[in-house]
Amino acid sequence: MNILALSRGEVVAFVESGMLRPENLRHYDICKELSSGKTQIEIAEQFQLSDSRVVRYIKENKCPDCGRSR
Repeated sequence: MNILALSRGEVVAFVESGMLRPENLRHYDICKELSSGKTQIEIAEQFQLSDSRVVRYIKENKCPDCGRSR
């Protein structure tokens, strides 16, 4: 399932209820930015990540569909 099928509010609710891990909220936010066309470097800077490889890891391993909407 593509995490972007959910709203951010739904992801937050699932995290708060324990159905999803807190990392899934970051995953959602990063995928949302990827789907809007931002680059990995722009997203890393926006979320104050020390390395854009974190964004690439999420894109390639957690949700390969997130970056394909362009």
